[in-house]
Amino acid sequence: MSFHSLEYALLLPLALLAYFWMPGRLRWIALLLASVLFYASWRIDFLGLLLFSAAVDYSVGRALSAVHSQGWRRVLMGVSLTCNLGLLIAFKFFTQTANGWFQVAFTPTDGAATPMLFLLPLGISFYTFQTLGYTIDVFRNKREPERHAGYFAVYVMFFPQLIAGPIERAGRFIPQLRRVNDWDWARGATGLGLIIIGLFKKLVIADGLGRWIGTQMVHWETASSLTLASVSLGTAYRFYADLSAYADIAIGSALLFGIKLSQNFNRPFAAESISAFWLRWHITVSNWFRDYLYIPLVRRLGANSAARFIATQITMIVIGLWHGGTLNWLVIGTVSGLIISISNLGRKRVIASGVYGPTIKRSYDWGERILLWPFLLFLGSMVALPDFSDAVQMLGRIAMLPAELIRMDRSTLPAWPLYLAVAIIALEVFQWFDVKYSVHSRLATRSYALALSFYLMLSVLIIVFGTFDTPDFLYFQF
Repeated sequence: MSFHSLEYALLLPLALLAYFWMPGRLRWIALLLASVLFYASWRIDFLGLLLFSAAVDYSVGRALSAVHSQGWRRVLMGVSLTCNLGLLIAFKFFTQTANGWFQVAFTPTDGAATPMLFLLPLGISFYTFQTLGYTIDVFRNKREPERHAGYFAVYVMFFPQLIAGPIERAGRFIPQLRRVNDWDWARGATGLGLIIIGLFKKLVIADGLGRWIGTQMVHWETASSLTLASVSLGTAYRFYADLSAYADIAIGSALLFGIKLSQNFNRPFAAESISAFWLRWHITVSNWFRDYLYIPLVRRLGANSAARFIATQITMIVIGLWHGGTLNWLVIGTVSGLIISISNLGRKRVIASGVYGPTIKRSYDWGERILLWPFLLFLGSMVALPDFSDAVQMLGRIAMLPAELIRMDRSTLPAWPLYLAVAIIALEVFQWFDVKYSVHSRLATRSYALALSFYLMLSVLIIVFGTFDTPDFLYFQF
């Protein structure tokens, strides 16, 4: 059951009716039943794994509050770490290794693609980190353990953000379940607006880019450098449009129930540096690794430059491997960590030299902005071609772009669909306005007719230009 399926279009209003019909203290039941149905519609056999993860961390959290011996508390924390990370690592590396082996062993001689034979449990990367973060906070005495099993189960399994985030903190999410909300039309209109924006990103931009990239990559070995550069940047933007679409629909769906989820993307392509790009990309994941990996590493290793370099490198490598246990993602994490560390150290050294005036600062900032785009070409190439040697070859071809531009031939120009270019520009303009002052707030202060016209126009564009034959979101594979 995907967000853009007819099944979800039926589940969401039924869940809303059940939620607001039930007494306030029982409304969690409607959310839990909807979440179980949502997840079971994908793979009912993996539902047991999700329930097991929730049960382990609920039990460990309760036990941590009853045990005062530090030794036993560490044992309990070890149980949570082993169950959560053990299952996550086992499934990630097993599925990728097994699928890679079967691709090699059983690829037909006619070159046809072999379908995936082993599937990663949906959302395991996200709900594992969500429950693990809760247990770590209880272990650190940063929050009291949740005693209501129903509220905790909804916190782990809440269907809008279950599969691909945002990763929520229990201290922010669970109190919202205890608060009794009445239906609010203005809040509902904002939530529905976010859902429509998300569908536009997914069906028009992300899936449209996916279809265009697929046609360009059929014979990528003979494609021009400009075409490959366009494909690389298009791949990076496709991931952004797809992932932020999921976040928009999740946040909008939750808002209908009166639950506010965390922001997950903040215009990463407008970032001023590679470091800022990652801070604007999947914000809740970046914050999770910062709080539960980077900061503890710095505290253990020391706050000097060498310790921060090691902590940054380890954190970025782990983030890369979290996306996929492949050489490509290992290289992405390693390169990202090196660039971030060198950039931070360079700025620190320049400031310490005493010459860091306004002119030097502007030059340094612009240098980092310019460096972001070659990095995006590198990132897009690594993602576009899963085979590392192919990705390196593609990057080598892109590096020949300046020479190709000098002897520009019209036949080398990539045939971008006009509607995709217009849609991407329109989305960036919309997001620029939204940062300045919420578009939904702007529309709410105008007439209802204007707001209705805007969202009806988007709906028509989705119907006319949308691609409806790609059922899943990209992060489902992570």
